[in-house]
Amino acid sequence: MTPDQRWHWLRASVAVEGRSVTLYEEVHPQHRLGNLKVHRQFLARVAELLPPGCEPIVMTDAGFHSTWFRAVTARGWAFIGRIRGRDMVQRGAGPWIRGTALYGHATQQARDLGPHAYVRSHPIEARLVLVKLPARGRHRRNIYGHRRASRTSRKCARAASDPWLLAASRRLDHLSAHTIVRLYAQRMRIEQSFRDTKNLRFGQGLSITRSHTRERLQMLLLIGHLAAFVQRLIGEAAKARQLELNFMATHRRTRPEISTPTLARRILLSVSPSDWLDRLTPWAAIPPLRAQAINAFVAA
Repeated sequence: MTPDQRWHWLRASVAVEGRSVTLYEEVHPQHRLGNLKVHRQFLARVAELLPPGCEPIVMTDAGFHSTWFRAVTARGWAFIGRIRGRDMVQRGAGPWIRGTALYGHATQQARDLGPHAYVRSHPIEARLVLVKLPARGRHRRNIYGHRRASRTSRKCARAASDPWLLAASRRLDHLSAHTIVRLYAQRMRIEQSFRDTKNLRFGQGLSITRSHTRERLQMLLLIGHLAAFVQRLIGEAAKARQLELNFMATHRRTRPEISTPTLARRILLSVSPSDWLDRLTPWAAIPPLRAQAINAFVAA
């Protein structure tokens, strides 16, 4: 959460219309990173926010392991998570091997590897799915146009190029391997919401904050959440008036070229935002947003 890694935050989001919307988030110090008690309390608070009868599919990155999946399963929910690094897996009575040893079998067609035990120290049964996504040719470059060679850039590049080895709950055995991959791909929308909050150029710039207390950071997150909500209202109102046509680089109609938050940000950063805002009624976008949220929970 902060450049010095002193503080981290847990965020629960739901994918709504191509972007994630934050349901709940907490700030915790470094020494509580991965703490099981913190995870259980977090899941309990998220459960209080969900509609009755809602059984979500919890999707997490490679930083969450078997103890987290066990806590999710205890609530009657399903999970999909990524396996990377030194995590061990076991098929049947076979030997324990690193998950990375399976990378060589990855293809662009999602493969169902069947049930495995995951994490040797605290094993949990999960269904493994393996896929190698095609390279998109994206490279982060420095001011001279060369590829960045910093440790962070190399780490991110390796994470992006590695195959996806996914651990899925046995509750999802009825879904195909391709569907599991498509579901997990929605987690990238959460990464976009992190950028919206932290990035100085494209978001709210939380990464440069000088706050060093939990209370201040949580207040900044609340302010950022409220600002993002207003921004989404402006974007939805602008879409209702088809104002996105003024900011599109092409005439493509098959899918949106810019997201709702990006449309709102471009309106607010335009030369004369008042000319645009005077034509909008953001409060009228609340019913459509409510309908989108309900549909997202029904889909979950």
